[in-house]
Amino acid sequence: MYDDSVTYLIVDVSYKYQKMYVIRPQFIIPLISFLRNAALKSLEYKKQLLMVQNQKADLTTFENNLVTFKNSFLYTYENAKKKHQEAIDGIDKAIVQLTKIKESLQISDKHLNAANNKLEIGINY
Repeated sequence: MYDDSVTYLIVDVSYKYQKMYVIRPQFIIPLISFLRNAALKSLEYKKQLLMVQNQKADLTTFENNLVTFKNSFLYTYENAKKKHQEAIDGIDKAIVQLTKIKESLQISDKHLNAANNKLEIGINY
């Protein structure tokens, strides 16, 4: 009976022994090189995946910082707008008040002039 397994480089004998493979001795070094290269590629992929995850984390942090900045800028803008409007309203009230004072002073000046005129007329008689 001819054993077909002698023509293959690696033979799976897990049907007899759990997780066991048989390899010809002359192919052990190439197999180890193959496994080493596969492990190095796997390590490279893991590094790339980690780098992408870090970039995503950096992007998330940037987005969070941007949202925080926008919210605080909006808050500051609303406060500044409110104070600006209060200042304009205060100036308008001051203008109205100063206009009333001006009118009162002009009326008072007219009354003083009239009183002075009456005094001069009274002295001349």
